[in-house]
Amino acid sequence: MIVRYKPGCMPPRCRVLVSWVYDGDTFRGMGIPGKHIIRIWGMDAPEKGQPSWRASGAALWKMIGRRSVDVRPVTFDRYGRVVARVFTPGVGDVGLAMVRGGWAWWYRAYARDSLEYSSAETEAREAQRGIWKEGAKRWAPWAFRARYARMGAPRI
Repeated sequence: MIVRYKPGCMPPRCRVLVSWVYDGDTFRGMGIPGKHIIRIWGMDAPEKGQPSWRASGAALWKMIGRRSVDVRPVTFDRYGRVVARVFTPGVGDVGLAMVRGGWAWWYRAYARDSLEYSSAETEAREAQRGIWKEGAKRWAPWAFRARYARMGAPRI
């Protein structure tokens, strides 16, 4: 059973064992109580159907897969998932590491005051790491989602 929280009922800081990575910014973990779906705060990774979405998910799995991570809830998203800062030994802030590695965008709309994330994205772009490797202009995931929502077309 997946644990869902009601707005205003923020779960406490906890540790979860990562059992599945959905994509580069969302994973499932086992904790107390039950299974949790966690959306990582401060970053947005490519969506299914975008270039590099598999590589971004693989990068997240390599960082946290089958490991115990420290989950520090910040808020909820519109799907009822916990949005949290995630930390693990050897990596530190997982969201920041994904942005710095070039596997995700700094999510300006929700982490606008995070200069660390802004600098990490600039550094990754300039070094052409991860999704920036090909040097081609990439669609940010929020623009990709908005385009498909306007078109009314099913996502891949």
